[in-house]
Amino acid sequence: MTVGLFGGTFDPVHVGHERMVRAALAMGLQRVIVMPCCLSPHKIDAASHERPADGEHRRRMLELALGAVTGVEISTYELARGGVSFTWQTLEFLRKKFTGARLALLVGLDQYHKFPRWQRFAEWGRGLDIYVFGRAGQAPLTVGAAHAGPVYHWPTERIPAVSASAIRQRARAGQSLTGLVSPPVAEYIRSRRLYLA
Repeated sequence: MTVGLFGGTFDPVHVGHERMVRAALAMGLQRVIVMPCCLSPHKIDAASHERPADGEHRRRMLELALGAVTGVEISTYELARGGVSFTWQTLEFLRKKFTGARLALLVGLDQYHKFPRWQRFAEWGRGLDIYVFGRAGQAPLTVGAAHAGPVYHWPTERIPAVSASAIRQRARAGQSLTGLVSPPVAEYIRSRRLYLA
């Protein structure tokens, strides 16, 4: 069995995230663990970065968007652990939970470029399957020397170029989120008045 990990802030989960999960399942992964982080190490040091919405809100939006998809599990492991969320720690947890399973990581092309900055990547990346999804309009890449170690997969399907920060800005301005998030997520954001000042 191959188990995929798809982690992120998911603030909010949007149609690009949904497309990645569905594409990974279509490519043969038996299960995808979607895991909202507590605090991203890639964003916490940015002085201008706003704090993400409460973890319970982000978990609930993931359930609304993907909870009914066969093969998807929404995990609160990183939220419950608290603090900064590091991928190597989560992979250790998953290896114990899914003994004998092959693990895979789902990332966007933007995160692929940041791998050299990920904590202990040279250790945990060896032999790991990594599915790198490009956005619409991006050309496919090949693995660079700085990224050697994992087994890379380059899905041909392109993910909609949707930005969570742009969605938050639109929500803040009271603008429509149609086509950017699923209707249940849009209603959740509206009814809970998320992302308003």
